[in-house]
Amino acid sequence: MSDVRLDGLDGANPLGYLAALGVLRVLTGCDATVMMSWTGDARSVPVVHGSGSFDQIVDTLLAERDDWMAAELLDPQWDDVKFRSPVETREWLDACGSDVSNEIAVALVAEGSVDNNGSAKPTDLHFTAGQQKWLVMARDVRDAVDDERLRGALLGPWTRRDTSSSFGWDLVDDRVYALSARNPSKEKKTTEAGAEWLAFRGLSAFPVVATVGRTKTPGFTGTWKNGRFRWPLWSQPLGFETARSLIGRAWDVEGDGPAGAGLERVFESPVRRSDQGGYGSFGPSTPIWAAGRSAFVPDDPFTAQRL
Repeated sequence: MSDVRLDGLDGANPLGYLAALGVLRVLTGCDATVMMSWTGDARSVPVVHGSGSFDQIVDTLLAERDDWMAAELLDPQWDDVKFRSPVETREWLDACGSDVSNEIAVALVAEGSVDNNGSAKPTDLHFTAGQQKWLVMARDVRDAVDDERLRGALLGPWTRRDTSSSFGWDLVDDRVYALSARNPSKEKKTTEAGAEWLAFRGLSAFPVVATVGRTKTPGFTGTWKNGRFRWPLWSQPLGFETARSLIGRAWDVEGDGPAGAGLERVFESPVRRSDQGGYGSFGPSTPIWAAGRSAFVPDDPFTAQRL
């Protein structure tokens, strides 16, 4: 089997990164020997190892998307993941435990993690607010995906012409209310539907846990309103479970920085949330560590830019 390079998925863009993880998760669900690495180019993109041809990858992704047409997590009876009570959260998690939904459900909410009103506190990757309903948006993204959109997302360049919903993880989505003339929830923007769907599947790499006062999400540090997302790229082919483990510890480093698993780079983006409703977005990404070039520089963007 040949290696397949996915030039549409930019590792420096959280949406491209999450989409690559989604590809890896789906492919390893069919063949546990499939692995992924990242190129060491100025623009790092994923390379899939052991999966067959590009056409076979697309066919597998489309077939797996079909499994979600009847998935409990996206059943129309559920609209959002900010459940109003622990009882409602438990009911939803129990329902999602019976099919393909389970690994995404536990990446969205954790039992026992609630806000000041007793409602479920979702993952740090929950960037929607106001009239936006996360599960409604996920269904919209699912229904928009087809062969053409997956191919466009994987190979690029992204056109961002789709009018389906966006989870807000693209770096071009930095449209928080505080920086806008109008409420962003009332603005219809375009997106890359294939990447959005694959990024939804990439949530499998980010199971959340309940801690005092918040939900803890792998890769995130800081507070809900003032957080940061750090993610690793690796040059050595890794399977999904190993990659997920690496994501969970990539920011917890000292001295000369992270090591092992052929780690190539670590990126960071600030998480911005508006005061009016809590709409989220990622700020510009910065390479804060690169193999063989510099020590870990967690808080010096000027040094990081010279890596």
